[in-house]
Amino acid sequence: MTPVPRGRGITNRGSSLPFVVAPQAPGSRKPIDHEREAVVPSGEVMLKTLVPIAGLVAVSTLSSLGASHAEAVDLSVEGTLIGISLPSKVAAVAPEQAGKLVTVPVSDGDRVRAGDVLFKMSSKLEELEVARLRDLADSDVVVRRAEASLQHVIQEETRLRELRNREISSDRDLEALTHEVELAKLRLTQSKMEKAQANNELAQAVERLAQRTVHSPFPGIVTQRFKSEGEAVERFVPVIEVMTLDPLWIEFDCPVADEHWFHVGGEVLVAPAVRPDDKRAAKILHVSMKATASSHTFMVRAAVANEDLRWKSGLKMVIQPPVLKDTPSKPGK
Repeated sequence: MTPVPRGRGITNRGSSLPFVVAPQAPGSRKPIDHEREAVVPSGEVMLKTLVPIAGLVAVSTLSSLGASHAEAVDLSVEGTLIGISLPSKVAAVAPEQAGKLVTVPVSDGDRVRAGDVLFKMSSKLEELEVARLRDLADSDVVVRRAEASLQHVIQEETRLRELRNREISSDRDLEALTHEVELAKLRLTQSKMEKAQANNELAQAVERLAQRTVHSPFPGIVTQRFKSEGEAVERFVPVIEVMTLDPLWIEFDCPVADEHWFHVGGEVLVAPAVRPDDKRAAKILHVSMKATASSHTFMVRAAVANEDLRWKSGLKMVIQPPVLKDTPSKPGK
């Protein structure tokens, strides 16, 4: 084949990888069959067998696996797709307050249960504040003093009212004492409100103290430590990353033409692209109702058991849909 000069071909100016199309003699140009002919970037290897647009998802992703992985992926099974493994839960755990780390008892790769301590921060000031407010909240001195004061003015009012009935005391003295009784009742109400406020402030102080110790929100694996003991941390800046890899999520794009294969509750066979014989059954959790116009695909998410944690997050996965015995009927028929 005569090499085609780069300057005489047609280049893709919008891409960093130019492609070249061999020129044809006048009168010999044929209509392009889009299922059999394609423009390939220079430096790439043309796949000998091209498939229709509905099957391009599996083929286009194959080139990104590299030559060493291309042989491991078996595309001889009709409908085989390529996806990626993801954690079913992931959290970048951060403190709600700023402070200094005093303890980080976990390391990368450690398994943790929900509620296990991930790290602790210095908490001396918070402990002193809790002790101070607990004394105030437990004390009822203010309330008892207000009750005693009220009882005293009530007795004085009763005695003065008897003297007024005998016309020994004036109405003005009785009105003044009645006013004192009302003030004493208000002081008692205020003292009870202050005690409730002290209890509320104590609860807040206890919560701030509890926030100095951060726990794992769910069972999983520690995948990264961002800080170590003795370092200062800011509010809401991650310190530990935790992932749940059991179950493991598998997400992949499915051609719209093959949507009848996938429904919530159904199963597919999945395997790592580097170990296609290590197959497991995955249950479909979610089928997106939003398709991508450019690729005519939609996203499907499945969950697979991974108790031994042999499968990691971020693996390229091979997905084989179930074999259908009967063709499903179309909606409305």
